[in-house]
Amino acid sequence: MADSDPGLAIAEQDHIRSEKSDGIAYEHPSEGRIDAFPWDHEILAECKTIYKSFKGWTEELPHGGKISDMSKNAQAYVDGVEEILGFPVSMVGTGVNRQDALFR
Repeated sequence: MADSDPGLAIAEQDHIRSEKSDGIAYEHPSEGRIDAFPWDHEILAECKTIYKSFKGWTEELPHGGKISDMSKNAQAYVDGVEEILGFPVSMVGTGVNRQDALFR
């Protein structure tokens, strides 16, 4: 990644705040190798979704500042997104206003 690459943005992380654990579906394996999401409903029916689970959080997310200002569990969710996608998250949206964002 070049220094000028901005990284990923996660929008509306404030909407997934919950005491329940949350998960990210990151793979849909089938008997054959699939390189993209299978739009064929017969192939999709054979796939088993693999999730990575994360502990939930109930703490209010800050409306400005750094990603490191979030709760431990909210940060773990962002770290999980980075791990699965292999790309850094540089911004997390935490509200409806433009300034409601956290940065690295």
